[in-house]
Amino acid sequence: MVVHYLPLTIAILYTPLFYGYFIFIYNCVNNWDYSELLCTSPCFYRDEIIGIVDWLVNIIIPAFSIAMVNLILIIRVTYRSSGLIDNLTRMKKNRKMTIQLLVISSLFLIFWFPIAITGLIQQFFSPTFLIDIQFNIFFYLIYFMQLFLPFVCLISLPELKKFLQEKFHRWRRGNTVFDGIAL
Repeated sequence: MVVHYLPLTIAILYTPLFYGYFIFIYNCVNNWDYSELLCTSPCFYRDEIIGIVDWLVNIIIPAFSIAMVNLILIIRVTYRSSGLIDNLTRMKKNRKMTIQLLVISSLFLIFWFPIAITGLIQQFFSPTFLIDIQFNIFFYLIYFMQLFLPFVCLISLPELKKFLQEKFHRWRRGNTVFDGIAL
């Protein structure tokens, strides 16, 4: 029972405890500048080690692990379904699931990798690397993922696709104009 609830408990409690401690309890003074984009960063980022650990543990490792786990899952499903030649229905469902997983994971990667990679380069090599692009574009990209995800999920529903095609064909047939003699 502990094996099932422990990862979920850690996933739920880790972020509030980590950021709650380092923003409110950690011994430093936050200087929020409300005229700046994102009100600048919390004061614990001034400590280089904590900033690097935060960036690696909370942004880089989750982004790369999600990419790797999705790739492994896609390879596993493709490999397992290739041996099921007799069962075409199951292969078709696996293909649809694989495409949906690929689209959702690529949506995640498209919006998170730019900020993760530039942040990694800024932490270890050049602190001003693409800083203007990061503040003006990359910080806003991560919010687009939540906006596009419902559309990606809706597109992948075959029932909705069929329903919309029927409605579109009815609408086109209802709007056709006939050249003919009026009775």
